Amino acid sequence: MERQTIAKFVFLLVITFGVLTVMLFNYFGSDDQEKDVEEMFQDTEPERKDNKEVDEAYIEELDKQMEQTVEEEREAPQEEAEEVELEERDMDTLFQKTYGEDVLKKAKTMAEEVATLWVQEDFTIDNWKALVTPKYLKSIKKKKPSGDDVQREIKELSVAPAEEISNNEMVLGVFVSWDVIANDEKVNEQMDMMYVTVKQHEDEWLVSHVDATGASMEGGGQ
Repeated sequence: MERQTIAKFVFLLVITFGVLTVMLFNYFGSDDQEKDVEEMFQDTEPERKDNKEVDEAYIEELDKQMEQTVEEEREAPQEEAEEVELEERDMDTLFQKTYGEDVLKKAKTMAEEVATLWVQEDFTIDNWKALVTPKYLKSIKKKKPSGDDVQREIKELSVAPAEEISNNEMVLGVFVSWDVIANDEKVNEQMDMMYVTVKQHEDEWLVSHVDATGASMEGGGQ
């Protein structure tokens, strides 16, 4: 009987100890959990702040890149023009070595005169005789003006070396733009890129061919 009483007493002690343990854990553990939750939010706040700072830095970097891109686009046309000018100088130097400075200068002059006559549709034979080879003069004789009652006033004309064919033949590029005039008024703007072949014929240099597309680009009239 005493043994049963002792066993019951021990069992009650175990149960009581277990209940007290659970109660103490719940009491102190809940505070720790609340502290953990608070610390969790406290820890995330700096992260949010850091993310905001990162976003602002990223946006600032994007703005800088956009400004740099805009600046590069502004500088691009100027750089391209400088590159073209440099290439033309190099081609001039190359052509001068191949044909001589005097020959190149004369060829450019003839190309300008031929381009002017072509744009103005002046196919008068006497104006072409001293500029072109006898063979090409026959082609000029077959050409007829368009017949429209307009004048063509050249605004811009520039000549640059284009291709070396041989030691006695070259191709020059001629850019020309002009205004179309009718009844004393400008009605149109046109431009063309022509290629003029100049070759040595007997003892002189003459134009042997003109490759022109006509008005390759048109602008609105005034």
